[in-house]
Amino acid sequence: GGYEGHIEGQTTIEVTKGKVNKNIYGGGYAGEVEKTEVKIEEAEGSYGEIEIKGSVFGGGEGLTARVSESTKVQIKLNLDQTVEEIEVDTESRTTTSGESACEVSLREGYSYIDGSVYGGGDIGQIGIGEINTSSNNATISKGGRSEVVVENGYIGGSVFGGGSGIPKEETYRLEMGTIYGSTKVEIKGGYIETNVYGGGTQSR
Repeated sequence: GGYEGHIEGQTTIEVTKGKVNKNIYGGGYAGEVEKTEVKIEEAEGSYGEIEIKGSVFGGGEGLTARVSESTKVQIKLNLDQTVEEIEVDTESRTTTSGESACEVSLREGYSYIDGSVYGGGDIGQIGIGEINTSSNNATISKGGRSEVVVENGYIGGSVFGGGSGIPKEETYRLEMGTIYGSTKVEIKGGYIETNVYGGGTQSR
């Protein structure tokens, strides 16, 4: 997505190789988009060519970085290690996800996402609605949808159908990371270090 500018349509991010030191956002920093698609997919027969040190979000980063319709995140990293081999790796380096205190080695031979995977945004919202702070109920004017599909790969944090909703410097607001609609999470394979949630971290 854009920094502050709106996009009337869909954004698509495809990662097939490379290293990202922080996060990936399907949405914008502060601007609104209609739909997003994020594909982290390693070429068949390739190993260890994708390193993502942060997290992956289907939605946007900031509070105004709304996705008005839908997001989809697809993860397919090649992983031919056994569970036992991966668990041996969890003894020498701390992950950057902030959710796991385990130690994991500097993984060689397979790609990874060190943080978590979110169908929603960081504090950006999916769909269009409003939360009544007195009743704590939401009114949805345009339903949104977030979807996460994990086919394979190592994820050092958790998988969330929703958003994060945890402010960095801003004062917390109820609408942060909210999904005004539905979420779907599908796990087909891979190694997820912590948990899988249909909802978000601190978001609705």
